[in-house]
Order: sequence, then C-alpha cells, then structure tokens
Amino acid sequence: VPDQNQFGMGTGFFISENLIVTNYHVIANAKELKVYAYNYPFAIEDVEIVGYSEEVDIAVLRIKGIPYSDPPVTLQWSQEKPIMGDRVYAFGHGLGQFWSLTEGIISTTYRGSFTGAEGSNVKGSVYVHYYQTDAVINQGNSGGPLLDKNGHVVGINTLIISPGGYYIGYGYAIPFELAKRVVTDII
Repeated sequence: VPDQNQFGMGTGFFISENLIVTNYHVIANAKELKVYAYNYPFAIEDVEIVGYSEEVDIAVLRIKGIPYSDPPVTLQWSQEKPIMGDRVYAFGHGLGQFWSLTEGIISTTYRGSFTGAEGSNVKGSVYVHYYQTDAVINQGNSGGPLLDKNGHVVGINTLIISPGGYYIGYGYAIPFELAKRVVTDII
C-alpha cells in the first residue's frame, strides 16, 4: 500500500505453508502488505518480504505467524515444459474480480524481450523470455499461477501487451523453470 489513498492488488500462490510467490511489481514500493488466503476468512498482516529479483520480476513473501489451523493449498511446479497449443489456466484477481480462473492455450513458449505495444507500459526484461497465452490475464492477475491441466505451475502471470491496459489477447508468464530457479535462490 503506497499511501493511505492508494492501494494495489495482485495475486500470489503458496509453495509451502508460509511462503508465497508473486511478482516483484506487485509488492514494489509497498508500505504495508496484506495476504488474503482462499480458505482463511481474515486478512493476514504478519507478512514479510523474503527477497526479490526486480530484473526477473519475482518476489517471495513469508507469513511470519501462521494464523490458520488448516494449511493453505500449496502448488507444485510443473515437471514438463508446455508446448504450443497446451491448455492452461490463469488464476488470479483480474480487474479486482477475486478468485477467478480463465482458460486458454500456450500461444508460444518463447517470446523474447520486447518493449510492448504502442501506448503500453510493458517493461519486459531483456534477460527473460515469456510464455505467451490467450488465457485472460488482466491487471490484478500479476503474480498468480499459470496452471497446466494437472494444476501444476507452468508460469507466473506477469504482463500484458495492451494499449488500454486491459486484455486484448496477449498475456505473458515467466516460465516455471526460471521462476523456480529464482525462487530457490531467493529462499
């Protein structure tokens, strides 16, 4: 939360009972962090930033005092690289719509660095290639998982190319191989 009049929202996912993966840009410049878990009815405020990679756009958060008796659902990284045409599911809070799931396919498994479409504020890294998907990804989906048919994380929803800032068919996710390596290094 940058100040009392502004707030931002993104998505993340648990990789253990107390560790959450999200995008760096979701937590950048935050003065306060709150986590809302699907199976826990209250905001979790005892959250700290473990570390991040601004270049790759990944952050890891830790819940310090675990407030829930039933552990959260944890997601596993995929073991197989997706191929063009594989069905995928983008989970998150796109446009403030909590707990939404959209379906699409992998459009390509390699979209290199780019500057974005005219009018877009996309800041893709020259060091990262992305999976491109037509699963709907909007503002608020950032940091959420891109899941395969088995419910495993194949990518981290990160950005869209859109002159208006809303989905027009191009969503991008950081591939799980890179994301997993960066998360492991951060931890």
